Amino acid sequence: MRRHVAGHVQRGLVGSLGDHTTLAVGITGEDGRTLVLRDGADVQVDPGVVRLFLDTGRIPVVSSVAYDSGGGIQYLGAVPAAVALAAALQADLVLPAGAEGTFPATAAVVDMSVPHAVLRHLYRLDDSGESGPGTALGG
Repeated sequence: MRRHVAGHVQRGLVGSLGDHTTLAVGITGEDGRTLVLRDGADVQVDPGVVRLFLDTGRIPVVSSVAYDSGGGIQYLGAVPAAVALAAALQADLVLPAGAEGTFPATAAVVDMSVPHAVLRHLYRLDDSGESGPGTALGG
């Protein structure tokens, strides 16, 4: 599962963003112990690594592979990972990969399974086709 989620899927998303910007970077929930799955569905988040990327203008693409409370590796799922990260970061924008969930009320949610919607939001393209810089995530 790790190879598929963190390798194939994440590389595809980073590559798609890379066609338009050099700012995308891929990480997993393992990196910096960003995501730790506790008992049941409880997710502990340390957003430090993600914040480092955001603070330097990067677009973090976070795979939902996490440590479990015993130090093993677990697939967390896109929705729980996105919800937990969005809450920890007080995100303005959440880009889940084709998933719906309960995100912070202030967050704009853009479906990553629709690449043109993501790019339109990131580059703030309006109907006239004019663009301006956008913000990927942050609080």
